[in-house]
Amino acid sequence: TLYMILFRQSMQKKKPDQISNLFRARLVLVLLNTCGRSLNRRSTVKKLDVFLVYYQQYLLSLHHTPYELSYDIQEMFQSLKPKMVIFKSFQEIGAVLAAIRREQP
Repeated sequence: TLYMILFRQSMQKKKPDQISNLFRARLVLVLLNTCGRSLNRRSTVKKLDVFLVYYQQYLLSLHHTPYELSYDIQEMFQSLKPKMVIFKSFQEIGAVLAAIRREQP
């Protein structure tokens, strides 16, 4: 469900605007703050880690992230996955995603 929120294109042909992109980022953030701890279990921890990498890629694709949203995202990562690497560029995240795709059947 979280993947669909981020990556599902609208049924219309037009490209999503910045407001809808920020809404998607905020919606996923709220869901992770609400349900993230229950996803951080032994059986689903790998799926959560992979999703958080894709979420970071989505956040990097946003050209401008409001300060409040950036702060809330950092806070979520600190509470949910304090040891997770926060990527600063598409090159860094691209290498990690390539490794993830090679591991998946």
